Amino acid sequence: MQNSLQNLANAIRMRINSDGCHAAAIPALSLHRYTQTAIQMPEAGSPYLYLLAAG
Repeated sequence: MQNSLQNLANAIRMRINSDGCHAAAIPALSLHRYTQTAIQMPEAGSPYLYLLAAG
């Protein structure tokens, strides 16, 4: 399990190299990257899932 999570974190880092919102290959999915310690939760109007890839 730990190896799978590390692989996911590495894949996210390779795909997103700057802060902000980024489009994904899946139309209903967007990826957000934050490097500051306080993260502003988005007002998306729909359900979302936050995944802490590294921290």
